[in-house]
Amino acid sequence: MAKMTHDVPDTIVHTGESLLAVVERVWLDEARAGFCLSARDIQLARGWQAARIPPEVLERALRLAFERWRQAQPHDGRSTGPRGLRFAVRFVDEAIAHHRKTHAGTPATPIVDAAPARVAVGFARLESELVRLGRDVDDDTVRGALRAGYRCLIEQRTQPIHVLWAAVRGVVFDTLEASLRPDVRARLARTLDECDDHRMSESARRAQRIAQREAFFAETFALQSLLHLPNR
Repeated sequence: MAKMTHDVPDTIVHTGESLLAVVERVWLDEARAGFCLSARDIQLARGWQAARIPPEVLERALRLAFERWRQAQPHDGRSTGPRGLRFAVRFVDEAIAHHRKTHAGTPATPIVDAAPARVAVGFARLESELVRLGRDVDDDTVRGALRAGYRCLIEQRTQPIHVLWAAVRGVVFDTLEASLRPDVRARLARTLDECDDHRMSESARRAQRIAQREAFFAETFALQSLLHLPNR
């Protein structure tokens, strides 16, 4: 049985983050398989939310579960990570029981609803598009970049939709640029410099450079749908 008070550092602080957002964030940080939470995992997370425990308690339990899972795997480099959150149920149940025992008589933590942007139709479209792209690609580099974009989507979900999508696109393309060979990056930089029109204002030149760079990555990695807000 895991000793929650000894094995997990008590240094996690949350400010109004919903339990479902905690589960999503930990999954993105720790899991090595799958792009996002499955419907079954989300249902499980909603059950934990109904237990009314503080987000930091749940996060410590989940991170401990991942740590113990990794320790139990053979060290041959073949492990790809758990396929879902069911493996963590015992750790979370123990955390809930421990919290209730040590906080008996104190008011229950109120359930924090997901941020309004998350339940908005626009946000759902962005999330759906990223998940679709992540499932369709075969290249691990592109999948990793989309995963980074999904993390950005979750972390900045309260931003206006057009700002959020631009931030996601920036993270995806920055990640892809970091994966390019040095000579390819240098060639891209030269191409952007050659297209720089000094007759334009500084802000217009910056916007043109960003648009040309994004077009390069979208075409190179077949990610054209990132250039426009999803409309379905």
